[in-house]
Amino acid sequence: MKLLCTLFGHQPPVYAEKGWWSPGEEYGRVIQGGVDGIGRHHAQVEVECARCHDKFIVSRIHLPMKGDE
Repeated sequence: MKLLCTLFGHQPPVYAEKGWWSPGEEYGRVIQGGVDGIGRHHAQVEVECARCHDKFIVSRIHLPMKGDE
């Protein structure tokens, strides 16, 4: 991890060096977690830091339940 990431936190991939793909539309990885007491599925979104290239959690989410639209 770089010093700047230690001091200020990781930099989201939207700031990564731009390529031929659409900037700001980099993909994250959804990692499914557990199920709570009311049947809600939990997950988290993991991305790569634009500075140090370490993976970090950018968001925690609830996955839609079957039948939810």
